[in-house]
Amino acid sequence: MKPFLHPRVPLPVQRCHLELTGRLIPRPPGTRRGTLRLGRIPAAVVTPPVRADDRVVLHLHGGGYCAGSPQSDAALAVHLASSLSTPCYLPAYRLAPEHPFPAAVDDAADAYAALLAQGHRPEHVLLSGSSAGAALALAVALRVRDSGRRPPAAVMALSPMADLTFSGPPGQYRVDDPVLPRRSLAYSADLYCPPRLRGRPSASPALADLSGLPPLLVHCGTEEILHGDAVRLAERARHSGTRVIFRAFPGMWHVFHAFASVSATAAAGLAALAHDVTTLLHGRRDG
Repeated sequence: MKPFLHPRVPLPVQRCHLELTGRLIPRPPGTRRGTLRLGRIPAAVVTPPVRADDRVVLHLHGGGYCAGSPQSDAALAVHLASSLSTPCYLPAYRLAPEHPFPAAVDDAADAYAALLAQGHRPEHVLLSGSSAGAALALAVALRVRDSGRRPPAAVMALSPMADLTFSGPPGQYRVDDPVLPRRSLAYSADLYCPPRLRGRPSASPALADLSGLPPLLVHCGTEEILHGDAVRLAERARHSGTRVIFRAFPGMWHVFHAFASVSATAAAGLAALAHDVTTLLHGRRDG
């Protein structure tokens, strides 16, 4: 995947490649996939063979805000639905540069509101996201908090791309991530959000006031370029009083959970995710 996620590759080619990758990543059998609308936003839904309770997952795909779709995150959504025994909704939010910041945040917030309008209670909704989608999940949680509405049950941030100012130590962004090259970070940020707006909470939620958020799960790999950002996000959230579970998986890359069908470590990460969600929802601290 790495050669395609690069500024020198035309954006339409990157988008097509991510779509094809989403189709080719192996996934467990037994789930059903359908399409629907969450308000004005087209979306996909993955339904597990057995449903545990009334919970639902609202998952926001990755792709650096300028690529990706429900199809590109389909394998990850299947794994989430199966491991949590919970339907997983994937909105097709608008992409940059055609629709720059804050269009993706607005769409993610509207998709969450549409789930509630369909009768789902906030405490039954798990906000989830991978990479840029993890930042969108956090941005939605911040909007809900600031509006005074009841929060979702929890936020699951997988390999979060949650600081568009890239304020970590310079050496961090020299990591040779097998999935996400460092040039893609600045390229995606340039397409999505002008520099003067990147410090805003909805653009870089890792830099926001993180107090009063729902319980937060942060997973990443130790070999990914955003590992340091994920560590800082978890630390800042914990220091603000938010309940946090953080795990960094040795030797793993960006959004590795999607490969749980072919990697034992990724499968272990997915099992840990299901355990961590249960821990968060029952109010215990475990990491």
